[in-house]
Amino acid sequence: MPGVRWSIDANGHPQPAYESRRKTTQGPAQITAARDLDHVLDAMLDEAADLCSRVSNPRVGTKFTRWWAFGAALSESLISEHEALEGEDEDYLWSILADKMRAGVRSDGTSTTKWVDSRPPLREKPPQREGSRKGDDHWSMCTWLAEQSYADAVMTFGGNLRNVWQMLERKNLQPLVVREALCGWLGDLSEEGRAHLTHSKTFPELMKALVKRWPARGRRSALQPIHLGEDEVRAEIAKVALAAGLLEKD
Repeated sequence: MPGVRWSIDANGHPQPAYESRRKTTQGPAQITAARDLDHVLDAMLDEAADLCSRVSNPRVGTKFTRWWAFGAALSESLISEHEALEGEDEDYLWSILADKMRAGVRSDGTSTTKWVDSRPPLREKPPQREGSRKGDDHWSMCTWLAEQSYADAVMTFGGNLRNVWQMLERKNLQPLVVREALCGWLGDLSEEGRAHLTHSKTFPELMKALVKRWPARGRRSALQPIHLGEDEVRAEIAKVALAAGLLEKD
């Protein structure tokens, strides 16, 4: 995969390194493809920053909004279909994208501060791929979060990024149907009820209870939520929450 890896030299000047298959290259075709991909990344990052400002909600954590906007822009850009990425896994793209954002350099070599708030957290251990304590991918989290509309994602997770990781780290609960069902169920509750269920102390307990309902192994593992309709999943969530003592009976 051809790509441009940006860095800042000792004098504060941006320096591009053209790579192909993770090695430095001077091949004209590879450099052209790398520059084209870098230009597409400019547009995607600009859209993420603009989208973040358009959907910003003062009642929602800034990181939640930022990562949702980034995921939405990344998905809409169709970068994964770029010819430079043909036959490549996503790890390299994430690597050059993170370096580009931290350097704050556009494809024409000019500096920008527009992306500064969208920069991913720096990790000393690259294998964790900018992600959670379990090694889940930060970038995949963004695109997964943006599978819902901003309003629905806020409803589902209470605008709390920790809640996002709580669900994402449980593979049986990753399908979109679970988030949509949870969103619909929470939407029918009172504001106080939603606040309680999406509180950072209560939400993990709900996730644990749902995993017990849909375990990965054992007698009850055959019927997973991905095989159910949204209404069925929604009904099960209500039963589980009530049985776990997380929701008072009417």
